[in-house]
Amino acid sequence: MYAAQIKELIEAEHLKTGNAWIELSRLSQLLYDKHQATVTKNFFIENPEFRTYGTPNPNEIYISLPIEISLLTTAKRPVSQANDLSSQNRSKPQAPPNFESCEELEESLYQILQLLTYKHPDTFVDIRTIESYFFKVYGTSIQSVVSELIPDLNPVEFLQCSNRFLVAQLESSWNVAITPLNPSLYIADLIS
Repeated sequence: MYAAQIKELIEAEHLKTGNAWIELSRLSQLLYDKHQATVTKNFFIENPEFRTYGTPNPNEIYISLPIEISLLTTAKRPVSQANDLSSQNRSKPQAPPNFESCEELEESLYQILQLLTYKHPDTFVDIRTIESYFFKVYGTSIQSVVSELIPDLNPVEFLQCSNRFLVAQLESSWNVAITPLNPSLYIADLIS
């Protein structure tokens, strides 16, 4: 398929609109106009090179690139490596003074999830538990930080944009895990 051309179109549209997410209908039109090609919703859903989330309209989805989330802020600082969570270092993640980039928020959420799952790294954690811990550590909600960085996204969508997290909905609750080497094994465990 035209994965490279599609990525170029998504990046160009992001630069034009400032929004990392593009509707399937808009992307399909751009692809047809430029390359006289068509693409289906399933191409994006099944392709790990793209991130998607649904809309109330079952024929429409929003599409983004995993790396797009890092392009959404202009102020970027280098992100430190994840804390070693060995027995001598199971302390709270260190709070940055302000979350100035998506990478900082992603790293903080990753550290929290590592801390919450250090005995069982393949465990899914309810998003409410992560939000509660985040609030205890940083004194603010994940939603407020995400809203400052990317006004159109909610915390679940933010986590879905990252290839570091596996996000799954179980009944009415969203659950998050650190992305394993073989995610399908853990989804089967979560559902069973």
